[in-house]
Amino acid sequence: MFFIKHHGKRVDLAEHEVYTYCPQCGKVHTVDLIEMAQELPDFDLFSTAVYCRECSKKKADCR
Repeated sequence: MFFIKHHGKRVDLAEHEVYTYCPQCGKVHTVDLIEMAQELPDFDLFSTAVYCRECSKKKADCR
């Protein structure tokens, strides 16, 4: 189990309670860390950027 400390208290990271910012629009959205770790061979929490659904769709439509 992973957790963070906030004001000296342990906060567990629950599967559907992890959030990030979209690097394109700044929207806050949930991420599934387990899914990302399984799909990305070089996954790490500090260099991985996750786009929101809307920006992901826009990027896919541009290709």
